[in-house]
Order: sequence, then C-alpha cells, then structure tokens
Amino acid sequence: MYNATLELSDNVDIESKLAALHRDGTRAGLSDSTVAEMTDQVRTVLSLVTKQGSHLAAQGSQMSFSRLIKGDSYELQLIYGVGAPKSWLSRVARSLLGG
Repeated sequence: MYNATLELSDNVDIESKLAALHRDGTRAGLSDSTVAEMTDQVRTVLSLVTKQGSHLAAQGSQMSFSRLIKGDSYELQLIYGVGAPKSWLSRVARSLLGG
C-alpha cells in the first residue's frame, strides 16, 4: 500500500508536486495505470479547489481543505490551504516528521 501526504497551497507549483507524486508512485512499484489514476484524481480535485481558493484569496479570505483519496493500492491525504497561516503545532509536527 502506497501512502503519501500532499500539502499544497497557492504558493506551491502543483505540477511539480504531481510530477513528484508520479515519480514516487512508480518507484513504490505501482502500475502505470494506477499512478495515472492516482494523479488524475488529485488533479481533478485540485482543479476545483484552486479555482475557489484563488477567488477567496483575491478577497483576502482564507480556506483550508483536506481530503483522503483512496484506491486499491494507494491512499493519499491531500491538504490544500489558501491564505491560512500554519499553526505552531502544525509547524512543529512538520519539522519533527520531516515534512
């Protein structure tokens, strides 16, 4: 089972993150079709969320979004935020976990 967490925001190059996800999934032994399915699902969710997030950010608003994307051989935690500052606990956990 391939597990990953993707933390994205309006300041992150989403295409490079998707390319890294594709590379990591392939290295983990997932089939080409599974990797394509996985990245397509993430791309579909992000296309909807980033449109709304851009609109909210332009108004000075904040948005956080988290979704679990599952397949037969993978599980992805997708975390997306626009304009939302990271909590101190989130920053500590991220530094301890190497994220």
